[in-house]
Amino acid sequence: MKHIKVSSFFVGIFFLISSGLSSGKSSIPVIFNDYTKNSSNNNNGKAIDNHYMIGTGIYDITGPPAEVMFAGMVDFNQKGEGLYMRLRSRAFIIKDIRNGKSVVLVNAELGMMSQGIQLEVIQKLQDEFGDIYNEKNVAISATHTHSGPGGYFNCWGLNAALGMGFCEENFHTIVNGIIESIERAHKNLSEGNLYLNSGFSSNKPGERYGRNRSIEAYYLNP
Repeated sequence: MKHIKVSSFFVGIFFLISSGLSSGKSSIPVIFNDYTKNSSNNNNGKAIDNHYMIGTGIYDITGPPAEVMFAGMVDFNQKGEGLYMRLRSRAFIIKDIRNGKSVVLVNAELGMMSQGIQLEVIQKLQDEFGDIYNEKNVAISATHTHSGPGGYFNCWGLNAALGMGFCEENFHTIVNGIIESIERAHKNLSEGNLYLNSGFSSNKPGERYGRNRSIEAYYLNP
């Protein structure tokens, strides 16, 4: 079978969120910038009123570990042969106490997100929660891993071009895992603090840790 060269442009939203939970409050800490120190209590020495509730949830979305082509490498011979590390969905819910509105941020360990998964997740959320969570406040992103089974796209053309048929087992495993992570985040909503920050993942400007973006990895890509 000939390899089909596919040129694609994927736009992804990546959320780098660290979270901590305690019995009373949960918080999203900030790192690497001095100006953020003591930022939760820097209003002239007075505590800043908190207006948010935060919930976090994680759940397994590992699909069939064997005989399914990996997503993203466009290598027809690269199929799963076993399980090395499980894949997970991480959900974060932020609720504004003042108006009751919420936003859901999900980061799933997948090559890229599928609109079919997005629509299925929203439909199941509405079946359970009504209109609390919908297409306007549920954002699902992917980590862009190439080390997971594919076939979870509802687009026939994309599945065909990448050499993968539709894998119903993987599709439903991902959908149900994302739903479970959101449900867990919803159940443990508690008063919390939010901090905004920007910067590098290292103290050295411009330094990166992601070796999967190295030139060596690039040349090994078939």
